[in-house]
Amino acid sequence: MDDKNRFRKIILQALMIAVIGVALLNITFMFDFAWQSAVKFVFLRNIDLGNSWFPLYMHLLFVLLIAIISWLVYRMHLGDIYKATYTMVPAAVLLVTDGILFYRWPIYAYSVGVIASLIILYVFYQKKLSWFYYFAVLFVALVLLVMGLTGQQI
Repeated sequence: MDDKNRFRKIILQALMIAVIGVALLNITFMFDFAWQSAVKFVFLRNIDLGNSWFPLYMHLLFVLLIAIISWLVYRMHLGDIYKATYTMVPAAVLLVTDGILFYRWPIYAYSVGVIASLIILYVFYQKKLSWFYYFAVLFVALVLLVMGLTGQQI
């Protein structure tokens, strides 16, 4: 394969990871909203939660659910590009949860996010994974960083 076709293939793979990964993230966070809304509707219909612990507790249960789904996905016999695309989901959930936990202290949120991202990338390096995985985590980390710095909400 000549250099031009190789470059084109890499760009298309990166675009696939980014586009499908963002679609998965949208589905994931819509599912989080639906999950929390359904639980509130079924179990806490007439209770005013105010500034309670409940939303954080529900999100942490959602994180646990994503961890279980991620474990199952990574055990499946899928190609690296598919697993790397899915990697955007747990990476984003981890970084968003970091933002939720430390939203009052942005410097801590950004510091923990950078450290978590570097640890993930180091694990990928140790396992000698494809560049797809690195791209997925770096893409999600940079997008969330830009969103945080510009004041955008998820």
